[in-house]
Amino acid sequence: MIIAGAVLLLLGGLLLGGGLLMRSASGPVIAAEAPEETFSKISWAFDEPALPLAERAVFTLSGSPESFLINGISIAGVNNSDETLTGLEAALSPDVKRPELRLEVAVVPQDPKTGTNDALSVPPGASFRLNFLFPPEATGSADGLSVEDFFESYGGLLLTLRYAADGTEKSVIQYLEPEMLKTQLDEVSAQAGES
Repeated sequence: MIIAGAVLLLLGGLLLGGGLLMRSASGPVIAAEAPEETFSKISWAFDEPALPLAERAVFTLSGSPESFLINGISIAGVNNSDETLTGLEAALSPDVKRPELRLEVAVVPQDPKTGTNDALSVPPGASFRLNFLFPPEATGSADGLSVEDFFESYGGLLLTLRYAADGTEKSVIQYLEPEMLKTQLDEVSAQAGES
């Protein structure tokens, strides 16, 4: 038993010594670089707190700033790439179980003389909007939904934008959290209180 213990101790020492010897013979350990963040070809105005509220607002409103209703959604974006984005299709999926909202694409005209542009084609650097107006059946006889009714009926919104760039189909998915949406609506009320 004593001899077996001594042999095991000797073998353990050899293993430990061999491991240290091999480690010192290898080059220095260099941490792998973190992969670069995935580049999105789209930037969203609602992600830019420095922009005025009118430019980054997600909602279209009716009424006065003191007493308003939500009558639609209008999300501003910019094509950050050097490629034209084509075939844009966008939809919002509410947190509450209900059908998704199909958004219309409106490109800010590039030619100020004619004011024309292909609605499903966004040139490099061009701005565009994704719009949805609540139909009358969603708002009843009112001009829109109250803030409480909106969040009860929809909650947060999952934005999905599909497009093609350089012949490759791509998509962007962005979640619009209820807290961010409520903060924007609180800013509207706050600005009404300041005036």
